[in-house]
Amino acid sequence: MPPLQSRRNDNLTIVCRRDSIDPASVLDGLSRPENTLKKGRGEVTLFYAGTDRLVCRKYVHGGLLRALTGEVFYSPKRAARELDVTLYLEEQKFPVVSPYGYIAEKTGLTMSLFFLTFYKEHKSDLFEFLQSAGARERLRAIRGLSTLLFRMGSLGVYHPDLHLRNILVAGDGSLVFLDFDKAERKVVGEKDMANMFQRLDRYVEKQRKAGLLAVTMREKIYFLRVYERLKGGRVSRTMERTLVRGQRVYGLGWLVESLFYGRPKNRE
Repeated sequence: MPPLQSRRNDNLTIVCRRDSIDPASVLDGLSRPENTLKKGRGEVTLFYAGTDRLVCRKYVHGGLLRALTGEVFYSPKRAARELDVTLYLEEQKFPVVSPYGYIAEKTGLTMSLFFLTFYKEHKSDLFEFLQSAGARERLRAIRGLSTLLFRMGSLGVYHPDLHLRNILVAGDGSLVFLDFDKAERKVVGEKDMANMFQRLDRYVEKQRKAGLLAVTMREKIYFLRVYERLKGGRVSRTMERTLVRGQRVYGLGWLVESLFYGRPKNRE
């Protein structure tokens, strides 16, 4: 991975790639934002640092914790972990948006955190793509997603907060991942993969119920079949149990054992 540098400026600390843009240029660009967008839970700012276009994403807590602590953090650990994961995946030639680094803005005992990446030209995100694409293009994208998630797990990256807005579709139809907040490097087991799939399916089902996106059962089964071929064996009982439990809890539309495999009489 590229060496990192750390620079301090008053209450700001910037940790970034040593072989990249000078931090002073980045701070200057941030002071003159091109655009600020509300995306998901947080805020995203687009700006230029010299001739390079960057994206700055502000960290916020998720779930119930957001109501209590909002954007307040007590260490830069979360941003440092995301930088480590993203740089590692980039080094492994996994398609990610290239990271620049992160900023920790300290106020007393607390801080605000910001993650910076180089802007990636893209056609749409995967959510928008699936809304408008034809059946063949959708299956190609679903195959690509399943293949990349298999590879991500094989590389030892667990991403428990996957959703379609964090996957870009380039002009050639290839997929590029961004936003690895909450991801971590570890030995990724079958239960971990099942949890990742369940999180993704929960997001898809939420959009279906809102009338924004329809993913068919055939497409979901195809996703699992692609993964199974790459894995070189049937989806494990651990994964089946996790997915079935997720269906009971979240009302998801898939029972892997009955719809994918049928119910074998003897299970080893």
